[in-house]
Amino acid sequence: MKYVGVFIIHGHIYEFYTDDYKVFFHDEEGQRVVDIEQLQDWALIINSPWSQANQQYNLRINCKDAYTAVPEDIPFWKCTYSVVGCDGILATVIGYGKDTKEAISDCDRLFDLLQKKYNPKNNSF
Repeated sequence: MKYVGVFIIHGHIYEFYTDDYKVFFHDEEGQRVVDIEQLQDWALIINSPWSQANQQYNLRINCKDAYTAVPEDIPFWKCTYSVVGCDGILATVIGYGKDTKEAISDCDRLFDLLQKKYNPKNNSF
């Protein structure tokens, strides 16, 4: 199961995991299914940066630490798109890939999926 994002609002942390981008879970074991309202919140928050300076991409090697090699069965690159909204609300979406372009594309695909399916009116606050 892949860790694909998070949002933090008023001290509450909501993490998201998936295998297929159809069903999302709050835990890596797939025990706690995310309800549609939280997916809608995630889509809205990730679409609501406080300003253009409060959004960023971060590309890095998908490793545990500086001394552990990336296992061959997981993607080498990880791309995180983060947004800080009003009142310090934070949201991220995460993509993975064998190279940087694929990781960025995967990240953008998840953002687009969230907007199309859970924020079709392109709302923001």
